Formats: sequence, C-alpha cells, structure tokens
Amino acid sequence: MRQKPYYTVDEITNNLYTTGSEWMYESGVEYIGLYHRYSTGETYTQPVWSYSNSVKLIKYEAIDPNSAIYKKLKSIRTAYENFVPYTVKLTPYDINNGFISRFFIQKINESTVIEIDSETFNKWQSKEIDPNIYVAVQIIWRISGTVIDETQDSVYMPSVITINTNAIRIAKETIRNIDTILTNPLELYVDTTVEKPKDINGLDS
Repeated sequence: MRQKPYYTVDEITNNLYTTGSEWMYESGVEYIGLYHRYSTGETYTQPVWSYSNSVKLIKYEAIDPNSAIYKKLKSIRTAYENFVPYTVKLTPYDINNGFISRFFIQKINESTVIEIDSETFNKWQSKEIDPNIYVAVQIIWRISGTVIDETQDSVYMPSVITINTNAIRIAKETIRNIDTILTNPLELYVDTTVEKPKDINGLDS
C-alpha cells in the first residue's frame, strides 16, 4: 500500500513504460509494461494508480532462482512459526459475562498445541498465517455458574463442567489432541455465588 493516502499532481509521474531490466515485483519476477512513480520513490504497476490493480515494484535485480526459492521459504518459516504462548488474564468484564473466548493453534505435522491471543487467531483467519500449515480453533469457555447439572422448572441447566467438556469435544474435531492442554473443565473457574456477609455491626449504614 502507498505511503500516503493522497498525493498531489506534482508528486506523481504517470504513464511511464519499461522494456525490462528496470523493475520487478517483490516476488522477484521481472516487470515489463506501464507503470507510475511518486516523489517518495514508490513505484507501482499501471499507468495511473488503481487501488485494485496496481502492484508495488522494486528495483530490478538478477536473482538466482534457487536463491529466490530459499529466501521465500525462509521468510515463510519466520512469519508462520513464531507464536508467543498466551496466558489468559480474567478481567472484571469477563467475570461479569461468565465466559471468555479462548484460541488455540497447532502445526498440522506436530502435536504441540499452543494457546494464542485473539490477534494471532485473527491473523490465521485472514491467512496472514498459512491455514495450509496451521489449524486453529476458538472456544467459548465458561468461567462461572453451577458445577453440578441442575433442572429448574423442568428446564435442564448444564454445569460449567458439562459446558466446557462439550466445548473441548467439539474443538477436538479440529485439533484432535487439544485435550492434552485443556485437562480441567473448571480451569479459570470463578465462584460468583459467594454472598457478602451481613453487616451485624451496622457499619454499612
């Protein structure tokens, strides 16, 4: 994307043409055709700027094909494998809601399951993290409520244990060994049923 959202006419040189050995795509493929340049040094395909069609160009450099492939694979490995494990920290908002969203990711040829934050999960969804190499899943995790299944007025009310156990079971359809990291359905449980003791000394009045 261009460095600035708007350029004056004096900052743009349109309708330029290269016959080769001058510009190339960032992938290393040589570019031949119409292009335009900006006073910032940016160069893009198309005779004038097109949001949907213009592609950034860089100075042409003869690159050995094997070297280009190696650099591409190396950059992919760096971009896709460095995940920082995330530790959940409950907020008063979470406790009030009674549940949180949790996110987990796994490389398809490895057994390690990593808990990640929502930002990393969003990158996976938008394919900034390769979905062909990694699988990820979101879980709605209960953190408060009854720990025993109950029935009130003929209405079944599942416990936190039941809800989270079912969430793990569904998540296993995506990450089969996620239960190796989610071993306790009462993890992060907060008992919100504790009542404030009565003020027998009248200090609250």
